[in-house]
Formats: sequence, C-alpha cells, structure tokens
Amino acid sequence: MIPSFEKLDQLKSFTPRAEREHLYYLANQVDADLAIVELGTYRGASACWLAAGAQSGYGAHVWTVDPHDLPGRRRPTGRNGGQTDYTDPRIRRHARHQIASVGLTDHITMVREFSTIAGEQWQGPKVGLLFIDGDHRQHAARRDFRAWERHLHRDALVVWDDHADTHPGVVKAVAALVDKGAITSPEMLGRLAVTRPLGRRKETAQ
Repeated sequence: MIPSFEKLDQLKSFTPRAEREHLYYLANQVDADLAIVELGTYRGASACWLAAGAQSGYGAHVWTVDPHDLPGRRRPTGRNGGQTDYTDPRIRRHARHQIASVGLTDHITMVREFSTIAGEQWQGPKVGLLFIDGDHRQHAARRDFRAWERHLHRDALVVWDDHADTHPGVVKAVAALVDKGAITSPEMLGRLAVTRPLGRRKETAQ
C-alpha cells in the first residue's frame, strides 16, 4: 500500500513540505526498469517521498546513499548552523525506522557508503532520477555528479537540493556544469534545481 501524504508528513525531515511533494511527483515519472538514487539519506524522509511517488507511478526502486556513521571526515551542509552530527549512529537507525514506519522497506535500499565510492561501485540499473543532497560545497557537489554521471539514463533528471543563496556552493556547482555543457539550465521548483544530463561534458577531472 502506498503511504498517504498525511502519513508521509509525519516523518522528521529538513526538507520543506512543498519540495518533498515535488520529489514525489518527479519520482512518479521514472520507469520501473530505472533506478532512483538519492545522495544524502539523513533520516530517510526524502527517500520515503521518492519511493512513495515511484510506487504511485511506474514502480521504480529507490537507493539512498549515505556514509552515516562510517569512519571518515564529514563537512556540514550548512543546516542548523552546521551543528548536526551526521555520524551519530542514531540517525541511521532512525532512517531505517522511518522507512519501515510507512511500509516502504521493500522499495528502498539504504547504501551505507560515501557517495563517490558508491558511484564507482554501482552495479544497478541505469539511473532515471539522481537527487543530489549531500555535501553542499561546490567541489563536493560537482564530484557527486561526476561519480554518477556515467550511470545516468539518457532521459534522466538530475535534481539538486538547496539551490539557493543559503547554499552558494550548490548554485555555483550547477552553474559551472551548465557552462561546461554537462547539464541543462535548471528549472526551479522551490529550492530544487531540476536539470538533465547533456552527455557532452567538457569538464576535465580534478
């Protein structure tokens, strides 16, 4: 059974309600044989909205990637003044709990790994929707795109969270990739920047 908006609204999330609904309807359009990949799980709410939207459409599966409490250096995204400890193992456990609470465990795969490593190791289907919501610094956001670009379906959407003045790194990353011919100019849905890969990236590896 697909969880209702009322039930999804009960999930703890940083993402504004309107943007969660946008994710729902974007996921709704992804073909069943393609993957939906989220970079940055946190507590799992956005993954649930994506999965619910997918199940209301063609039934694509969601993979959500986050290192959570793996050893390794992290940088804050800028939310909560950078005070959130994303390595707290309770966050990963809470993500699992939230996913289970809305009955989406069978439709979401949590990948406990750094996003670039997960991209290098990916053996799943082509990606029809890539939601980038990890490290919001410019070089990190561009690195996430590079790690997953080769896995994108030719008709994929690449959605960037927090494309706003509060997170200039995301804005600069998107602008740089547009200038390089890697993605289309963004269509804005609130703070979500919706782009498409162009398949002719001129950017050199850094």
